[in-house]
Amino acid sequence: MNLIQILSAVVIVGGVVITALIAIVPSVMDR
Repeated sequence: MNLIQILSAVVIVGGVVITALIAIVPSVMDR
């Protein structure tokens, strides 16, 4: 693994996590 591959993986995972939070948080806040 080189640094670029690691950073790419982090960016992809981070994007998925942020997308999930954007989808989940509003439904939780409505309660």
